[in-house]
Amino acid sequence: MARIKDKQRPAKKELNTGAWTAEEDRKLAEAIEINGPKQWTTITAKSGLNRCAKSCRLRWMNYLRPNIKRGNMSDQEEDLIIRLHKLLGNRWSLIAARLPGRTDNEIKNYWNSHLSKKKFEKEGLIAGISTKNWDPRLIRKLEKRTKQVVVVVVIWTWKKLCLMWMTSLISPMRNLQLWSGLPNSLNLVMLKFVLSRDLV
Repeated sequence: MARIKDKQRPAKKELNTGAWTAEEDRKLAEAIEINGPKQWTTITAKSGLNRCAKSCRLRWMNYLRPNIKRGNMSDQEEDLIIRLHKLLGNRWSLIAARLPGRTDNEIKNYWNSHLSKKKFEKEGLIAGISTKNWDPRLIRKLEKRTKQVVVVVVIWTWKKLCLMWMTSLISPMRNLQLWSGLPNSLNLVMLKFVLSRDLV
C-alpha cells in the first residue's frame, strides 16, 4: 500500500501583538464600517491587519466604539457598580450592560484599582476601625489574613458540629434527618461515621 503523504500546512505568519497604531485603528474602523462589528474573522482578513480576530474585537469594544463614555466615573456610577458587584460578583460584562457607555474591562480595572479598597475602608469604618490612613500593603495583608481566618472558623465550626453530633444520644437515623441541611458530601461523611461506630 502506498503511504499517504502528510499535507504540509503553510507556515503561520507572525501576528502583531504590540501596541496599536493610529493607522491600524483607522483600518479597523473602516473594515467595521463596511462589514459591521460582528464577523471578526472576516474583518481581520479584509482589513489587512496583522492581528488576530480577538485582538480586533477587544480593540473595537474597549477603545474605538463611538458610544464609549470617556472620563472619570461619577458618584452614581460608583454606587451602582458597588451594588451590582454585591449582587453579581465579578461578572463584569453583566455589570457593564447596566452602565451605558462603560466597558466591562474599564469597570473591572476601576473596581480593582479604586472601589474594592473603598469598600474595605467603608467596612472598616462600620466596624469602628478607620483604615483611611493605613499603608495599602497592610490593607492587602489584612484582607488576605481575613480570608485565612474565615477558613479557620469554617474548619473549627465543622469540627465542633462533628463533635456535637458524635456525642449526641439521639439515634443515628434521627441525626441524619437533623443534619440534612448540610451539603451532601458532609452527610456522606457523617453516614460513614454512623455506620462505623456504635453511638448508642
